[in-house]
Amino acid sequence: MSLFEKMLKQNPHLEENKKVVFEIEAAFNKVKNESILLKGYVQSGKTATYLLTAAKMMDEGVDYLTIFTKNINDLSEQTKKRTENEFDEDVEIIDLDGPNVNIARYQIKQKAIFVLKKNPTSFEKLNKLVDKFPEMQEKKWLIIDDEADFYSVGYNKRSKGTEEYFKKICRELLLLRKKLTYSKYLAVTATPVSLYFSNYWMIRPEKTILLPAHSKYLGAEELFLSDSSKMKRIRENFVTDDEFRYVMNYDPRVDTDVTKSFPKLMQALIDFVISGILLNKASDEEKLKHYSMLIHIETTKKAHAKQKDIIEAIQNMLIEKFKSQEKKFMEKLSEQFNHLLEGMDTKPDINLEQLLPLVLKALEDEMKITVINSNNKQRPSTDKYGNIKNVVPFSIYIGAYAVDRGVTFPNLISFIFGRASKTVNFDSSMQQLRILGARPKSDLACTRIYCTEQSLEVWQMFAEIDKEFNKNLALLDKANKLASKTHLGNQMSYLIPATTIKGTRLCAANKVEGLMNHFTSSSRILPKGFTPLKEKAYLVDETLQLLEEHHKNAVQKTHEKITYWEITTEAAQELVLKSFEAIHSDKVNLLHILENSLFMLDWLKTKGREKVLLMERYNRKRKLIRADGKYDDAPDSGKGGDFDQAKEIGEFYPVLMMLHQDGSEAAGVPYFWPVLVMPQEMPMNISYVKEK
Repeated sequence: MSLFEKMLKQNPHLEENKKVVFEIEAAFNKVKNESILLKGYVQSGKTATYLLTAAKMMDEGVDYLTIFTKNINDLSEQTKKRTENEFDEDVEIIDLDGPNVNIARYQIKQKAIFVLKKNPTSFEKLNKLVDKFPEMQEKKWLIIDDEADFYSVGYNKRSKGTEEYFKKICRELLLLRKKLTYSKYLAVTATPVSLYFSNYWMIRPEKTILLPAHSKYLGAEELFLSDSSKMKRIRENFVTDDEFRYVMNYDPRVDTDVTKSFPKLMQALIDFVISGILLNKASDEEKLKHYSMLIHIETTKKAHAKQKDIIEAIQNMLIEKFKSQEKKFMEKLSEQFNHLLEGMDTKPDINLEQLLPLVLKALEDEMKITVINSNNKQRPSTDKYGNIKNVVPFSIYIGAYAVDRGVTFPNLISFIFGRASKTVNFDSSMQQLRILGARPKSDLACTRIYCTEQSLEVWQMFAEIDKEFNKNLALLDKANKLASKTHLGNQMSYLIPATTIKGTRLCAANKVEGLMNHFTSSSRILPKGFTPLKEKAYLVDETLQLLEEHHKNAVQKTHEKITYWEITTEAAQELVLKSFEAIHSDKVNLLHILENSLFMLDWLKTKGREKVLLMERYNRKRKLIRADGKYDDAPDSGKGGDFDQAKEIGEFYPVLMMLHQDGSEAAGVPYFWPVLVMPQEMPMNISYVKEK
């Protein structure tokens, strides 16, 4: 039985992932640079999918599988355990991080798996092994870069033009890939923005494959954009900035009434305990489920200790107040009990009197608080797969960077988030949402997020961006296929909706080389730095014929002496394609400019902009190189000129200016200079790679 078949037999639920595996394999057989991206939602089953892909490709002849994980011991161990479990004893996992590593030549002649953390030491060990056995360079490798936007991309601007341009881990990964004769590279992440905004061919994926969410998945789109009462109950539990800020000033010697200082944290703890009790009471399962709460407020180790002290103080005070049945606290317990009960489809047979002793038992005996950070003094228990295991009915985890990628908390129903950053990044913000993932529908009735209104607003915007981009992948693929029919090449150009809230961005600046730009109201997309191809001059005549046909079939309009035609999106794309097919450049990536034009036309059509306004100008004598020696990038400039006119008529629809040049300034070769102008009323701004 093949590795692929065996893994499917062990995990029947992976049958639905087979289509994605075949897509990845087919893509590797087509792409030139052998760099593919698997984009999945946060906690959507990416690991299972890439391991199934690895099994298939090892069956097809890959010798070595190398998985690079985030540089955190817990996550690395989790990946190692899971890989060992899936491949069983069929393929040896060579542990280069173990003590006294001694690899025999016999071992490297067999199929092998390496699971390594993304740190300099791991790369040094792997390089030493490859240097010791040079034949390894000729073997077939599959490199899986888990959380590929984390450490695997980054730039040192002052070192541009040298190897030191790339940050150390990024550089090590690129050097390894260059060293190997045959290697396939599969980047895996839910947040690939920084990979898309690279101009380096080994970093930017040639193709993106989207992993669909499974039926039990709770995603950001459903959680943050749905108007359902259930989703609103989950997300709209607002904490004030003052309460979160007070975390670092809390002093138990002075603050004797912690429930007054942290009213929402107290509510969260009460909700958490009641929810676990109600969900277990409503369940048909004999075995009681153990539930998780994640607290993600401040990032420092000192702050983690403070948060633990606060939660313990609230816990102790609640025990005291519930034992004495103090009126104010009993009213709060009743209020939260009824509120949670109201949202449940299956209501358990329990009243407040029966609930009270169960709440006290939970607070006194069944609750454990664990801090997860680089100290590793309180490492949580894990199962045979390396996943966190709740050893008590109510587990509370406190952490920051150590818990925002790759870590899954079982039965997570409570998420307290209060991290305040000067600048909020899309990629890190989405990764912090460990509340996303496989969630039983019954648990959603009692699942809660506690955050500020500002945090919710940011998440809603980021969820909209992710939703829009995933929808646009098909349009990007279509644009790439059209552009690939020209002589310009086939590398994919990616465009992503831009952020709109002040203080937010798509990713950290040092990950994108300063090459991010945006299409906004009346932005132009046009080729520059090119020369017309003499052998393609016949395309100018074909374009002239196309324009004549449009004159016959399209609607002609006039606006204050500006004459233009209303044409279809498809007609505009055909004109753009012919124009780009007739030009060439060694200086500028015309392929990406062409793809941008084709994509934006299609994208605007999906937003109700199904018309394109066509402006034509003939027999221009524009110089391709200006007097200062730079390439002309404004053939439509001039006050009151073509660009101003295009902006004037292009209030709602995009405008395509076809500027015919007679060739007198280009060695006698005529050509069309296509300039696409965005409408004044843009549905949303779109981010793209600004060419060097």
